[in-house]
Amino acid sequence: MQYLEATCQRNAAGARFGDSAGGVAQALAELFRRLRDDSPALFIPNAKRKSDFFRDIAGAQYLALGEAVAKDAGVRYDMLLNVFDRSIIEVENREYGDAISRNLLAAMDRALKAMPEAAARSDRIRAPIRGVLDTVLEETYVVGTGYGRARLPFSKEHIRSEILCHGLGAHVMYPATATVLDARRANNTNVVQIQADGAVFGKAKKGFTLTGGGNDGLQIVSITGVKVAGNVALSNAIAGFTIFGGSGHMLTGNLASGNGDAGFSLDDFGAGHILTGNLAIANASLGFTFGGTGHLLTGNMASANTMNGFNFSGTGHQLRGNVAAGNAVDGFLVTDTTGILLSANAIHGNGRRGIRLSNNGTATISGNNIYGNDPTGIWCGLLNGSGNAIVAENNFWGAATGPGADPADDVCNTGAGSSTTTAPLAPKEVKGKAKPLF
Repeated sequence: MQYLEATCQRNAAGARFGDSAGGVAQALAELFRRLRDDSPALFIPNAKRKSDFFRDIAGAQYLALGEAVAKDAGVRYDMLLNVFDRSIIEVENREYGDAISRNLLAAMDRALKAMPEAAARSDRIRAPIRGVLDTVLEETYVVGTGYGRARLPFSKEHIRSEILCHGLGAHVMYPATATVLDARRANNTNVVQIQADGAVFGKAKKGFTLTGGGNDGLQIVSITGVKVAGNVALSNAIAGFTIFGGSGHMLTGNLASGNGDAGFSLDDFGAGHILTGNLAIANASLGFTFGGTGHLLTGNMASANTMNGFNFSGTGHQLRGNVAAGNAVDGFLVTDTTGILLSANAIHGNGRRGIRLSNNGTATISGNNIYGNDPTGIWCGLLNGSGNAIVAENNFWGAATGPGADPADDVCNTGAGSSTTTAPLAPKEVKGKAKPLF
């Protein structure tokens, strides 16, 4: 209520009320005094309210009292309505930060004061509430619903919706709310296909939502230097993002989710592509799949995909600071590779293996956190079936003693020539992994 009053006064001062501005300010001061006097009765036990939404409660009281206040102050009632309409949008979409904790604690103190029989248990009552309020929540990514309280700039007669084209909700959570491009599952259609070299599509947190592609959300067939950033590929029939051949393309801070195959797919003919801070979540096959030569993947996340998080072949790839967590099969599947580096990755909670090497797949595996995979105990945290000697040093396996039984992940070798060196060990979790940018 306090913030609503301050916002109304600020908007009244700039609302071009001319000679009536002083009267409007006085009327607002009196109106909010009456609102403060009346509002406690709305929250007493068994109080009857038509709504629990602040906009509805405050608006109903504002309208009920405003007409009389405007008449007494000698100002037009519609001026007060204009101020409220302009202010409530900003108020109900404000991020209150620490004020939430302060207000909830104050409310708890008032509740305890009203219930003297709970005084002896006040510390026990406060403890779990304070614990919840003190919990730090780290926002990984946000998907806006698009529902809010702002009307789009069309005349009223051109709007055919009782909610008047709400859009501010998504805008406040994600200030550069993306334009949605929907291909409606048109047969063999990509939502976007990029053919020009050096093209730029989207930028950090200012991209597009690509959905409904009969093939891919976004497909790159250019030769070199395309930059794709800040886009969301949802529910496309095949992949979220696909690169065919080329070199030096950069994908940064994109999200692929709910696609019919992989989140991100790079074919076997590309070279030197850079993927940074992308998310592949809940795709129907793989999170990231790629071949080719010399790709660099840093700070990407693959989670809750139906098969593997990262699935790759080829030569000279570096995967640093990525996260593979909660995928149904393997975190990393390394097949038919040479010169691969896996470093500082977090590989947790995958349904079978954290890392699987097969069909002559080789890699240097160093400084990773590999634990909590293989919940059944039959698949191993790292399975080396490559037929090669693999160096997997300075990794943390879930216990200071190294790979083995729970709580650690085990290391297994299968097939002629397969061996894995795990010493020296990291005695505790390796810090400093990169985070997705999305």
